[in-house]
Amino acid sequence: MRVAEAQTKYQLLESIDGTSEVDVGPNQFEYFSTVYGYALTLTVALAVLMIVIGGIQYTLSYIPGVKEEAKGRIWGAIGGLLLALFSYLILETINPRLVSPNLALTQVSGPSGGTGGTGGGLTGGQGGSAPLLPGRLSDQDARALLLGATNKNISFDLPNCNTNGNVSPCGDFDNVTPATINYIFALADKCSTCQIVVRDATSDAGSGHSEAGHYDGIKIDLAPTASLNMYIVTHFQNTGKYKSWDLYSDSGNVWMNEDYAGTGKDHWDITVKQ
Repeated sequence: MRVAEAQTKYQLLESIDGTSEVDVGPNQFEYFSTVYGYALTLTVALAVLMIVIGGIQYTLSYIPGVKEEAKGRIWGAIGGLLLALFSYLILETINPRLVSPNLALTQVSGPSGGTGGTGGGLTGGQGGSAPLLPGRLSDQDARALLLGATNKNISFDLPNCNTNGNVSPCGDFDNVTPATINYIFALADKCSTCQIVVRDATSDAGSGHSEAGHYDGIKIDLAPTASLNMYIVTHFQNTGKYKSWDLYSDSGNVWMNEDYAGTGKDHWDITVKQ
């Protein structure tokens, strides 16, 4: 059963620079870029205006106090202009997330009753979905965002646990965090040639037998495709093993190669830094 796509466009009340709608999915930052550009233009214009006014005031006045006031106006305008021009660099230095806002405006579906179940990642379980928690995505919205990503090789290879009666193996994304989904977008941007096959995130959520991280929505499982495997071993840092599984680190995001010896449940278990 194909999951219906979530609303990924927001209609503006007033168009900006000829734009009447903005993307609230993976390209949501385009709206803030447009607003920032207009704000920067207005700031530069006002600063230049204040410099001109200060110059005229300084030139025409013979009163020392007025001249000092004009000089202060000019230097203040120059300082404000430099601050505006370097604001992006300053914010990125303080915290890169300040210049990469994450505002997922997707419609959140209401809680759906669940009766629990058993099983972990890629194992499925018995019973309905767990209630949707605040700040999390529903399975439908998460799938729609991933499927709606343009120019990204993202797909699924497991049935939906919510529609196949939780028959193992299956995938569920109820209660996954927006940051976890955004990490997959970032991965697809960095590795444009990677075939990214998403398998599961929270199929054990609310079961009472959840693996650490899956219930929290901060884990996601990817199929070990050849292109993805090559990218991981050549770009990420090998940090050792857990049991017999290789561990890799991508700037604090932990990748574990769960190899189940050809059972079809092999996958990369990713713990995403929130």
